[in-house]
Amino acid sequence: MSAVIDKSMVQDINLNVLRRVDSDIEQVLGTAAHVCLYAMTMDNPVWERKNIEGSLFLLKRRTSPRFQLAVLNKLSTENYTETIHGAFDVEISSPYLMYTLGDGMVHGIWFYDEQELDKIASLLNRVKAGLPKPDVHPVSLQGEMASASAASADDGAFWDKQVPAAAPPAAAPPDH
Repeated sequence: MSAVIDKSMVQDINLNVLRRVDSDIEQVLGTAAHVCLYAMTMDNPVWERKNIEGSLFLLKRRTSPRFQLAVLNKLSTENYTETIHGAFDVEISSPYLMYTLGDGMVHGIWFYDEQELDKIASLLNRVKAGLPKPDVHPVSLQGEMASASAASADDGAFWDKQVPAAAPPAAAPPDH
């Protein structure tokens, strides 16, 4: 006897699991069964695989932030979330969805199923189209933009804040 699982039943199970992590999740807008995350800095343009792999969900929440990407991580107990906002810059290079947050990092999400990539990318673009654009551009563009845009009102959003420079790594302790 083969078990047939109704698609709506799977969606309900996923929503219940996600609500255990975040009770403010209102709706799952899209899913991808398997993704892996990568990152690269502009200073060293080499992709590095993150310790994050699993199912991806595009979420709508009751509270701020209203939209997020979440990956239920199969490799560790730390799940991954990324807030979607008007300055969330996305590019598709199949089978990757790449994005930047203006912090000098390029993030890449590898999709096992390219149809899921297309669906998530389409949903992300629809969500982004309905979000307000920030008055201040991400950090990577702030130096290029006139300070006039930086003089806009503070709306409390994180993407219009300058990211502090990382402190240089401490010297390794001497061997004894």
